[in-house]
Amino acid sequence: MEVASKMTLARKLAIVGILVPLLVSATRAVAQLSSGNDSIFGSSKRTAGVLIGILYDFKQDQKRQQTQLGKEAFEQAVTAFVESGYDEGLLNKYYRVPRALYTSQLHIPTINADSAPKAFGVEKMVEPRRWVVHYKGQIAPPEDGTYRFVGDADDFVFLAINGKTVLVAEHPNTPMHAQWQPKENAPEPYRTSGDWLNLRAGEPVDIDIVTGESPGGSYRCLIGVQKRGGPILPFRLSVSQDTQVEPGSWRGIP
Repeated sequence: MEVASKMTLARKLAIVGILVPLLVSATRAVAQLSSGNDSIFGSSKRTAGVLIGILYDFKQDQKRQQTQLGKEAFEQAVTAFVESGYDEGLLNKYYRVPRALYTSQLHIPTINADSAPKAFGVEKMVEPRRWVVHYKGQIAPPEDGTYRFVGDADDFVFLAINGKTVLVAEHPNTPMHAQWQPKENAPEPYRTSGDWLNLRAGEPVDIDIVTGESPGGSYRCLIGVQKRGGPILPFRLSVSQDTQVEPGSWRGIP
């Protein structure tokens, strides 16, 4: 019994070690909701070394005519885009919101799905369902090592490095039927663990993050990163105006 108690305590401490930095980043992100042009999805002001995010409404085409795309067809279309290697040509048939947002992190706690259209300034044109945000950019790890991304989402998030999917996290009620499957169990409180990757500090890699909402209601997207043998930290980029770089922050490539 004493051994079991120690193991339980160790497990609780490990979870707390994950949750504390995650909650700090989530609190910071929520605070952005009321800060001028900033939002939890990013800022309208571009800064060197951040990810650019584009919102697509799969319910409309580029002329804003209804596509009649249902829930299942939407999920198949998103998965087809991912399986294509993130070929943006496949998204040209859907309404692309002109306004882009720029972000150095994606730690979005559970919020209403209408927050995305509001953040991109199209809440009167885009209903809060069957939308996708595609973030992309170049990044480099803080030091050489073997890393993996971990995630949790409602409804889904895909993450790719150099065009190859290395993480899929999805809500159990919204299976995206992607070919990628996890090889290890996810550490709490995340839903999915990604593939281990050997990366070097001085070598940038392309990153694609695709997240969205299918039926509407609530939405969430949490992404963490772990160096083998180390703790899980919220995934965050250091950008040019940062005066104090947080430990474990990745480099955003201008």
